[in-house]
Amino acid sequence: NSDDPPLFNTTLSDEYRVLAREFGYDRPDLARIARNAFVASAAPPALKARMLEEFDGWADADHPFTAQTRPSA
Repeated sequence: NSDDPPLFNTTLSDEYRVLAREFGYDRPDLARIARNAFVASAAPPALKARMLEEFDGWADADHPFTAQTRPSA
């Protein structure tokens, strides 16, 4: 749980590393999970859209998404 790093002695980055190491998640899997956090958030729709656009730009610059990662428009 990364909600309280001092208490649980972990970070969100550490949690992603565990997913990759222990469960075989690859970069597109991790990007999909991170993107879903924006989709599922309670942010106002306009803010959510801006954040998704920014995340998609960042992720696309680092590595391509697989077809299942981002829904088509």
